Amino acid sequence: MAEVPVQSQPTKRGINWKTILISAVIGGLVVGIGALGFYLLQGQSEDTTSTQITTTKTPIDSAKQATSSAEQATISAIKNGWKTYTSTRDGYSISIPGDWIVIPETFSDGPYVRNFDPSTKTPEDPPKINYPKDYINLRVLRSRDSSGIYYPTTAIDWYNKLGTSEQIDTPASIGLDISTLENYYLNELSAKRVKNTEAEINEFILIPHNNFVYSIIIYPYGGSTDKTVDQMLSTFKFLD
Repeated sequence: MAEVPVQSQPTKRGINWKTILISAVIGGLVVGIGALGFYLLQGQSEDTTSTQITTTKTPIDSAKQATSSAEQATISAIKNGWKTYTSTRDGYSISIPGDWIVIPETFSDGPYVRNFDPSTKTPEDPPKINYPKDYINLRVLRSRDSSGIYYPTTAIDWYNKLGTSEQIDTPASIGLDISTLENYYLNELSAKRVKNTEAEINEFILIPHNNFVYSIIIYPYGGSTDKTVDQMLSTFKFLD
């Protein structure tokens, strides 16, 4: 009689706790790394947003300052070939030829009035001048005691004693050639005219008014004798 083959029974294996433990540890590490990466990315996103918000403040502030300056100075329409620059901040007006360039005053500076853009023509020699022939630049500044340039005295006291034996030398005196100082009248306003050589050779017309000293600075020295500049100066007046 043929033998019936006996089927072998599969061997029963026990639970491999070691494998399960290793898998759990690996899984935990994966989850932890993923969570850490998410946290770091989120932090980077918040930092970027914060930076963007901060940088957007600068153009807004600049726009406010520009608007503030623009509100304090106006240039009228051209009439009979002339336009009028009015500074409500510094309290004066002056008429200018219609084809002259006007760079309005800024927070810390007065306006610049030019007969042409100097960068469009070849500069003269010597290099110190560095401006084209026939170039004229006029600038108006108002100085106050708080600026510190009249320390240890006041603006009016400095002006009154300028050129006398009681002259008080302050930062405002730097560059002034006192040997050229002379009394001057600008539209019946008592003033003083003097050469300044601090940076370039300019003409300073100094006008005292309401505890301030106004400076009309003209390049080149002697520019006030130019026919057009003389006409401009004849229109200068205070608003009060």
